[in-house]
Amino acid sequence: TVRDRVSAVADALVVTDLLNRLPGELSGGQRQRVALGRALVQEASITLLDEPLAALEPELRGRVRVLLRERQRATASLFIHVTHDHEEAISLASEMVVMHGGTIRQHAPTSEILEAPSDRFVAEFLSDPPLHIFEGRVEVEQSQNVARFVSGALSIPLSPIEASFAVRLAQLGSIAMTLFPEAMDVQPVGVDGTRQSGTDQADVYGMSGTVMDITHRAGRLVLHVRLGGLTLRAIVPVADRARFSIGSRVRIVPDASNAHFFESGPTGRRIPGRAAE
Repeated sequence: TVRDRVSAVADALVVTDLLNRLPGELSGGQRQRVALGRALVQEASITLLDEPLAALEPELRGRVRVLLRERQRATASLFIHVTHDHEEAISLASEMVVMHGGTIRQHAPTSEILEAPSDRFVAEFLSDPPLHIFEGRVEVEQSQNVARFVSGALSIPLSPIEASFAVRLAQLGSIAMTLFPEAMDVQPVGVDGTRQSGTDQADVYGMSGTVMDITHRAGRLVLHVRLGGLTLRAIVPVADRARFSIGSRVRIVPDASNAHFFESGPTGRRIPGRAAE
């Protein structure tokens, strides 16, 4: 019944004790919750939501996300949800439209947008912590079947990579490559520059740097590592806290197996092809 729907939604939005009040007696946040509840109890075939969670405190925002997913599944209706919060969009949407400057940059299922962003803007917008974006070029040594991405003093191996794709990237000249912080394997190093664990010798493609800052993110640590004039971000489990400290030396080995390549420029289009087997 309508009464049951109102009761269930009001309880989820924590507005049950507000149902007998007049709109003028409500705060801005309370009005937003009541307006959202009014939209949800109607069970319309199409529900338009414009920043519905913006004024909610973090704990309530998480509860309302769950409520929105439940209502959408229960009614099998279309929810069009406008938001500037990429985390909110990813957690709620089965399909996304990413807009920038009044134009649609990409329209696809959420999983496809995350795995194959159409351009550099989309890749950056949906990344948290931010992506690493390197401007450079691909060099191919066909005699040794080796390809690498070169950006300033950085030389990152591209393996495995299809030979034809590597050659095509090299022919394009100046391009951009993106890597997630999760793609940075980081280990403490001893005073002689070798790893403290694992092999006795440093990795051929490893880069030594200094931990400048450490931030916490939901069971993970984000290490901010300075390598010359460059700062890289690497993610490690929070259980590894004792292995790293600000000022300590570490070695980073980038894994480019899931890298994306883009045309040069802040909105450069993704270069399609297979980077990894």
